[in-house]
Amino acid sequence: MLKNISCIISAPSGTGKSSLIRSFLQTRLGNNFRLIISHTTRIMRSEEINGKDYFFISKNIFKEMINSKNFLEYTYVFDNYYGTSFKSVFNEINNGFHILFDTDFYGMQNIKKHFPESISVFILPPSLESLYERLKIRNKKNEIQYKNLKMRIDRAKIDVKFYKNYDYTLVNNNFNTTLNNFKLIISAKKFQSIRHKQYIQNIINKILKD
Repeated sequence: MLKNISCIISAPSGTGKSSLIRSFLQTRLGNNFRLIISHTTRIMRSEEINGKDYFFISKNIFKEMINSKNFLEYTYVFDNYYGTSFKSVFNEINNGFHILFDTDFYGMQNIKKHFPESISVFILPPSLESLYERLKIRNKKNEIQYKNLKMRIDRAKIDVKFYKNYDYTLVNNNFNTTLNNFKLIISAKKFQSIRHKQYIQNIINKILKD
């Protein structure tokens, strides 16, 4: 059984999931967490760093990794592959960190098969209109192509149907409120973790010994 906290986060593209994760990792609570860096075949954006934001690899290499069963989970979306390698996960676990996964519904299901004690959180946009406006801004910045904008809206309508399969659902209507609510979820899980229970048991043992 996993001693570390494992949290899976999913959201339609443009909901603010990446910003939420980055902000959480900068908090005191998130200090001992690490986001599992995914592999992807998409083109690296100008502000991104290979090995920090993603591991950017070719489709041929990605397919080789699939055949070698290197991935805990992977998916093909928006004409590109995305996947989480076993190596990336266990590197962080073995270093004693709690872990965050950024993946979709199907990835969440596969991760739960390996780490059933993981908690899952789905982030909803407050409306389809607000999501569209966020994606239009990204389109103007050339972060996504216009044809992908429609694809992402269509995909969002599919993604939101799975929210009931998650342990928690948050609506990102106000970023700070969403961040605080996410911290509450993590805090509750922290007190249920095996590591915390062992800490409590050690205190009990010392009390009884004295």
